[in-house]
Amino acid sequence: MASKLSFGDVQLSGSLPPTQGNYWFVDSVNGSNGNSGLKPERAVATIAKAIALAAAGDTIVALPGHTEAVTAAGTIAVSKAGLTIVSAGFGRRRAVITYTTAVGASVNVTAANVSFIGVVFAAIGFDNITAAVNVSAADCAFIDCEFELANATNQAALGILTTAAADRLVVKNCFFHGSADAGTATAIRIVGGNAIRVEDNRFIGNYTTTLGAIDNATTACTNAQVVRNTIFNRTAASTKAMTFQAGSTGQIASNYMQILSGTAPITGAAMSWVGGNYYAATTATAGTLI
Repeated sequence: MASKLSFGDVQLSGSLPPTQGNYWFVDSVNGSNGNSGLKPERAVATIAKAIALAAAGDTIVALPGHTEAVTAAGTIAVSKAGLTIVSAGFGRRRAVITYTTAVGASVNVTAANVSFIGVVFAAIGFDNITAAVNVSAADCAFIDCEFELANATNQAALGILTTAAADRLVVKNCFFHGSADAGTATAIRIVGGNAIRVEDNRFIGNYTTTLGAIDNATTACTNAQVVRNTIFNRTAASTKAMTFQAGSTGQIASNYMQILSGTAPITGAAMSWVGGNYYAATTATAGTLI
């Protein structure tokens, strides 16, 4: 291995990030699922195979240029606790997960303490993907990841969808984006859960006018923190950047929001809007402090 690897936007010195267990290497270009997966030159071909080989606490490293198609619900199913899935490379040399074949094609996270670092989820290979990633376990994280949710042909309905079991989910420094084509309801849909953090992310898309990029649906969440995000809901007459259930609690702070209509980009009656939230309802107009 080289002495320095690039993981998403993060440059790391040394050979690999620390792990409690083994490293497993994935390479769709040169790897084979008949390999051991324990060395880069013996990489397996898919993340799904690496998960099957791994034990709790292991780290899976997708080598630069890796691509993997998700064709059905849970094609990639992370069911072992404590796995870290890291992408080496930069830009689209990072691991790219594509979506084809069925609206239900998805990555499912059903084990606790799972992290994705620097992975690209390109949910534009089939129209109306229900949710690119489903999270139904606690203490999961998406760091420095990219979610492409719309192009002129296909638009995913959702990027990340949680259940109430996704306590302490962290979505940090990710980029959610798509073309100016209608079809994506929201980038992150939170259904219940405690202490979920959405921090330092960038959202730009044609989201539902009354939902925005972050939508807490059906079940209230508690102690959420939504801080330092930039959100642009490009849908004509959009009124919302984020919405929370009436009983949801937590803090919303230091967000920069572009909508195209109205004066209330946030819905969250029981949330603490602790300051630094700016919005504009017209492009090329200075933001207004809420």
